[in-house]
Amino acid sequence: MAVTVLPHEGAIDDKSDTNFQPVAEEHLEPGLDESLLQPYEKTILALLNTKPPGKNGKPGCHLVRLSLEAQESRRQWHNALEMRMATGRDLAGVRGIASHAVSNTVRVAMVLHLMDHPHLLAEEESELDLATWERAKMLGEYHLAEAVRIQRMADSMASSAKHHAAIKRVTASFLAGHRRHPDQINQQED
Repeated sequence: MAVTVLPHEGAIDDKSDTNFQPVAEEHLEPGLDESLLQPYEKTILALLNTKPPGKNGKPGCHLVRLSLEAQESRRQWHNALEMRMATGRDLAGVRGIASHAVSNTVRVAMVLHLMDHPHLLAEEESELDLATWERAKMLGEYHLAEAVRIQRMADSMASSAKHHAAIKRVTASFLAGHRRHPDQINQQED
């Protein structure tokens, strides 16, 4: 049985991630129910053991095409994101993240498509349907929202750190000026 390292309640200090202490499973502690993993393992093995048809003795490549409906949905989402990346819109400050959302989602759609139909890998090409695209799009929208949230949180933290450092410098300078003896201050003014 594989050893899994899992956090447990109380292992993480709510104030900081630096106190994380991994907890290993005990000897003979029940691990993952491997029967739940068998369908997944079967699919992965089927994908790994399937060779796309080759040409002239060279290894082949499987081509996945979006159905017409999936293409239209992808195009509409792309255009909607482009509008949201325009100056002054909600994704304007995170164009670097948002601009990759659609192409990354197409990749996710292909993975879902082949996970649902691993036998198609043995053919030269297959068509990804609208339902699979919509599932991938939901994942893509979630991933985009999380990536944007994390980026904005990081930007806010960096901005807060800069403000904190500036306040600290001003405060230190102010306090340094008021810690001097009044005669020293008067001498400087002359």
